[in-house]
Amino acid sequence: MNDPDTRTRVMRPHHPEVELAERIALFAVINRYGRAGAVLEGLAGSGAAAAKRLTEAASAWSSAKRQARATLEFGQRGDQHERLAALINEAPPLLRQAMHGQMTPHQQARFAHLARRDARPSPARTAFAARLVREACR
Repeated sequence: MNDPDTRTRVMRPHHPEVELAERIALFAVINRYGRAGAVLEGLAGSGAAAAKRLTEAASAWSSAKRQARATLEFGQRGDQHERLAALINEAPPLLRQAMHGQMTPHQQARFAHLARRDARPSPARTAFAARLVREACR
């Protein structure tokens, strides 16, 4: 598994000051806080340098990457199940089934009534369903 396109998250040694500073910076970037630099000026030491590096790198990230990083760092939305339920209620039956196939096992258990596999999978519908589920949970 030496695929150069595979992205892995490297775990660094535990440095609470740096981790907190980076999370503060990430929060400011994600929320597009216009004065993120002013917030970071209040940080000191190695955490301040790490936060500044993260802020500079994040300025080039796409919206999708910012959202993915937020989910990775802060977890999924607390209202994800309600958002998924609303989305499923609006979706046509074939898309509902495709969305069920893209959910996590925990989410699938909450929407067990969608478990039927009557329809042939369509790559386009599957990709669209995956995107809808991902966005509902971010």
